[in-house]
Amino acid sequence: MAKNDVVKGKYQFVMTVLKDSSIYRQNALMNANLFYLGAALFVFGLFNVIFI
Repeated sequence: MAKNDVVKGKYQFVMTVLKDSSIYRQNALMNANLFYLGAALFVFGLFNVIFI
């Protein structure tokens, strides 16, 4: 068994066990979604434009 498979297995196990917990249902930014990813990339890009 490769190390990659172990990491993937642990990640998938935690996501399936915790997917219905209250913290993920109540906080919209806790889950990874495309809007949050886009906003984070925008902020990183803006930082690079200003300081580099």
